[in-house]
Amino acid sequence: MALSKERDEVAHLVKFWSSTEGRDKSTKCLQYGSRTLASFLVTRNPKVAAKFAALNGTASDGRKIFRLGKFLNEYVKVKAILIAFLRSRCKSAKLCWDDCQITQLLQLISRSGFLCYWVLDNLLLLSKIKFLGFDTKKLAKLCGVFWFIGLLGSLANEARTLRRVQDEEQSHLDTLEREEARQDDKNFEACARETTKTLRKLRQEKTATSLNIIKNAADLVVASNLAQIPHKIFGQPFPEGSVGTAGFISGAISCYQMYD
Repeated sequence: MALSKERDEVAHLVKFWSSTEGRDKSTKCLQYGSRTLASFLVTRNPKVAAKFAALNGTASDGRKIFRLGKFLNEYVKVKAILIAFLRSRCKSAKLCWDDCQITQLLQLISRSGFLCYWVLDNLLLLSKIKFLGFDTKKLAKLCGVFWFIGLLGSLANEARTLRRVQDEEQSHLDTLEREEARQDDKNFEACARETTKTLRKLRQEKTATSLNIIKNAADLVVASNLAQIPHKIFGQPFPEGSVGTAGFISGAISCYQMYD
């Protein structure tokens, strides 16, 4: 039985690494982990730090190769969200925006930001290998700007989702308390069973949403640094160690979510 379970786990790991996203997120951990170690060792052991810095650069370029053409996936998402949003607004043009439409708008902002980011990321790679002649520094900064916009939209959406889940969770708990106050054992037991199932699902969604918020917030550190936002606010970029740690946290959460 133990052997069978181990084989299943290995098969699951192979499946994870066989996917483009799985390889990308694993390499992201390698990239930002190396960046963190390079920052930590730069004054302690410059030679080893240089090796980790080189690994960081290689992993970064490798991930860009994985992402070639990824903007097409994002285009499909943006198109679907835009059509759904426009149809919804056409049906209720004179009415106030409902939660669904606000969610669609935030998704549209987020996915559009990521679409521009992927396009620029592809152009950046092609310019790095001298296939195109664009200014790589300007492209990198623009990548950071649109990545930052995409993450802000995603964070806003996840925050709304978290609030909704918390409200639903509290609503079910209140219902359970009311049933308990009625002192009707049969109804209370049935309500308790149903509420327990619902709460379990809500807590799973709450955990997933919380992880997404942490992941996006960590990426926001990297994106803002790439967009040179800290340079304008503080007069200097974020410390390399902080950027590396934030990127590693985001990558690790993505790997956990995909593998799980």
